[in-house]
Parts: sequence; structure tokens; C-alpha cells
Amino acid sequence: MRYILTVIVFLYISVAYGQEYRYHQMWSYKTRCGEDGSEILINSIDITDKYGPVYHVSVFNVKMKKVTTEGKVKILPYLALSKESLDKSVIKLTAERYPYLPFHKEYVKWKEALEEGTEVVYKDAVADILESLESGSCETQ
Repeated sequence: MRYILTVIVFLYISVAYGQEYRYHQMWSYKTRCGEDGSEILINSIDITDKYGPVYHVSVFNVKMKKVTTEGKVKILPYLALSKESLDKSVIKLTAERYPYLPFHKEYVKWKEALEEGTEVVYKDAVADILESLESGSCETQ
């Protein structure tokens, strides 16, 4: 009986939020010019009252112009995305893998910001978010 109830709750959440995305999924997406092969990894998912599902992702094989002491940024370890953002961005599920662990530090900060009401959840397409992060402006929810 407990198993059946768990399955029903899971199906309700999946249908209610249209949740086709799951943690550990790697997706190709509509990239910026020159970033073919860049992918999004869903590290974890939170269901919130304010946004519905929030997808905590890492973006691999990007070519961010901002330079660090190690050189150009190739991995963006953390973004909080709405389902709308993923829907605008993803093309194809490419793999399943374990989370990118460096995302966790920023995830903890996001959870604290959620409690304070200062969290950021992006709703733009990922390519637009990357462009905006480089220029310093981005639309959030």
C-alpha cells in the first residue's frame, strides 16, 4: 500500500508540474555561436511554492569571455533555472551522470537566499542567460 501511494504521489507531481526533467540528466541545448557541444547537467531539483520546479544546473563546455586567474571559464558550476528556461533551451537528452559536486556550494547559498526572499531563478533561454551574464544584465523571475 505504501508503495502504491508513493507511486501515485510521484505521478501527481510529474503531471502537475509537467516534470519531464530529472536530476542527473545531461541535455544538449540551443547554444551560442561557437559553443557546439556545450551541455546542461541537472544536479538537483527543488519544488517551490513561488516558482514550481527549480532546476539547479551546471553548464559544461562554455566559452565565457570573463577571465579568471586560471583563464577563460569553461564550466559554469551553478544556475537556478525555471522549467520555462529549460523548455526554451534543451534539445535532446544526451546522458545521465552524477551531479557536478562544485555546484553544491552555490546551491546552499541559493537555499539561504530563498529563505530570505532574495533568490534568483532564471527564466530566459540558457544561451541568453550566458550572454547576459557576460554583459551584466539578465531577466530573472
